[in-house]
Amino acid sequence: MRFALFVILATLACTAPASAIIFEINGVLGSDPRGIVHGSFFMDDQVGPTSIADVQIHTSLPLTAGPVLFDFNRVFYPTDTWRVGYLWFGAQGYGAGDTHFFMFIHPNAALNDGSYSIGTGFNAHQSEISIIGVNNWQGIVGQMTVAVPGPIVGAGLPGLAMAIAGFIGWRRSRRVIAA
Repeated sequence: MRFALFVILATLACTAPASAIIFEINGVLGSDPRGIVHGSFFMDDQVGPTSIADVQIHTSLPLTAGPVLFDFNRVFYPTDTWRVGYLWFGAQGYGAGDTHFFMFIHPNAALNDGSYSIGTGFNAHQSEISIIGVNNWQGIVGQMTVAVPGPIVGAGLPGLAMAIAGFIGWRRSRRVIAA
């Protein structure tokens, strides 16, 4: 019995806390319902912005000829930009200065749940999307919310192994007592 209690306590001590955060982005182009921005990215909150990965931001932006569909799949200088209140997203194969999504963020104090408002940044600069040779859209507004946090892959494996070993040990001790 003491052994089983020891294993349970050891399991709890060995299990790493979940630190994976998925931020979901939902925005629109000002008051134009045809301009849509949505997507997500991953960040380990124990590491910070340098861990931003798996960027998947999809846009549908209005033009007279019809909507422009474009995806952003990378982030530039996340530590530096996060510190001053924005993220600079880009797309593989495009230069960072000519095709980008500058997303200015502010913690949403009204909700106080880790979410951010997307809107205007420093020097009254608006969140914007620029695609070289196509257009520049300014005035992106919306929310960047925290999705359900998940564990980092493999973080609970040592704890699971110890729990199974503890259960087997407990069952064997029960068999000895019953005999």
